[in-house]
Amino acid sequence: MLKASKGLPRLRLLATMGCKRTVLLQSAAIRCLSLSSIVCQERSSPKPWYLNVGNRERELKQTIFQAQDISLPSNSPASLVKISNFLRDELGLTDIVVFDLREGVFETAAAKMCNFMVLATAGSPKHCQTSFQRLNSLIKREYESFAHVEGQYNAKEQRKRQRRLARRPNLASNSESKVPTESWFMIDTKVDRIFVNILTHKRRQEINLEELYAPEEEKAKYVRSQPEKSATEVNSEDNILAGLRRLVNQRREYSTVAPAALVSEKLLQNLQSQDYPSAFRLINNNKDQSLQLMQTLVEWVSNLPIEEEAAVPWSKWVTAFESCWPLVLPEEKASQYWSLRLKFFKLVNMADMKHYNLSNFFNDYLLAKKATGAGLVPQDLVEFLKLAIVNTRYCDKHRGYWDLVHSNDIVVKALRLFEDVRGADAIVKDSSVVTMLLRTMVSGQEIGERATRLHAVYEVSDYLVDTFGPELTPPTIAGILEVLAAAKDWNKYLQFWEAGIGGLVPGADQRPWAHFIRLVVESGDVEMMRKLLSEGHLLWLDRLQVEIDDELKAQLGLLFAKADPEQLWSQELQDHLLLQKL
Repeated sequence: MLKASKGLPRLRLLATMGCKRTVLLQSAAIRCLSLSSIVCQERSSPKPWYLNVGNRERELKQTIFQAQDISLPSNSPASLVKISNFLRDELGLTDIVVFDLREGVFETAAAKMCNFMVLATAGSPKHCQTSFQRLNSLIKREYESFAHVEGQYNAKEQRKRQRRLARRPNLASNSESKVPTESWFMIDTKVDRIFVNILTHKRRQEINLEELYAPEEEKAKYVRSQPEKSATEVNSEDNILAGLRRLVNQRREYSTVAPAALVSEKLLQNLQSQDYPSAFRLINNNKDQSLQLMQTLVEWVSNLPIEEEAAVPWSKWVTAFESCWPLVLPEEKASQYWSLRLKFFKLVNMADMKHYNLSNFFNDYLLAKKATGAGLVPQDLVEFLKLAIVNTRYCDKHRGYWDLVHSNDIVVKALRLFEDVRGADAIVKDSSVVTMLLRTMVSGQEIGERATRLHAVYEVSDYLVDTFGPELTPPTIAGILEVLAAAKDWNKYLQFWEAGIGGLVPGADQRPWAHFIRLVVESGDVEMMRKLLSEGHLLWLDRLQVEIDDELKAQLGLLFAKADPEQLWSQELQDHLLLQKL
């Protein structure tokens, strides 16, 4: 019994140790089972969302953004490719469409200023705002430019608006939403004439820019169906806001742009009937067709029969033309606009020189072009001098010396505008320009009367002789001779003609002899004709071995016939000059 009692604790101890071991084995088995079940569960079910946050951006780019296939026009610049990919890959914009506006006729102002129109959809107005900011940063960083935006959402102004509404409960209660839910950003990137439109989905559907900029063969794909009426509109037909909303929805269904041909035809009718108020209204309502309207106006004025004594409503014409003139000229058509302006104001001056004089033309064309930064060209000076000659010779045939001085002051002002023009030195040395400049210094063309001239005529002619001498070109010599012949200053006429003889050698005289003699013959001054024959001025033909062609021979024949009709004393000289050359 004692042995049994002593062995009992030992048995208990062994039993206890066995139980603990069993428990440990069981717990280890349970842990293994639980781990295996977790592993199986992980393999059979996806990861929780909070474990996938780090890969979310990469997965989105792989699944959404890169899935968009942006169709770019042919010969697209590298900047367009970079901007389009940036909109898709970095900004998360969707439905990106690019329209090529380099060819085709578009009526919107934006289409006339850009080559590529990009449309993209954003998720919210805030997304639009952020996209513009990041796009602008890219443009400044990569292209050193600064984009211009229209329609920018200003959060600060919106908060001010909310505070104002909060102070007026009646207004705040009627406001359905304090934060705009739709937005449209139109961005001029100032890079390769690229425009980017970022819109929310609903606003893009409402405006439907695709139908506006798509090619003619693709417009049918973007035709928008009539929007369905909401339940609020159906139940509240007498609601003013609902009526306004319907009006907005219907606005895009009708075209507000009239065909250019119809507008031009209507303008022509108004001008022909002298209904100038209707013409002004028509022009102001069709500013987008300014170039076509200006062409119609200029063509109509050019075909008008101008009578000297008839009153001309030139001020009405100028008002109509200036109404057509756009505030900002499209760069690609600026030359056409200025060409039409030059032609129009020249026509106005020719129609009524007395009231629309050279000073008006100077202000309306030369000064206006210089002030707008368009830049004057040498041809502008040539056209101005031609008009100045016409005004000087034909506007007032009995002008006095001081009237001519006042007219020449305008010419001097015009010359000063060309001081900083590229190639100004070449303009001064151009013989045709110098000749026209001299002609503006002499007025009148009546035969038998002494024309009014400025003393600067002699100064300019002396300067040309002293500077260039025998190197003066025949056109320049002919122009100076015409000016002196119009002034009937025959002493200066002969002095200028023989000033460069000392440097000439036989056979090298290229002066316009036929022109020299013709001006004297056409003047009708018999005394001057006899002076040419008697004082031996024509003997230089023989001394310098000038070739007598048919034109010169004809002028010599007329000179001898008018100076000595009966051939009493000039027959010997005539035979010496003409017969010896045969």
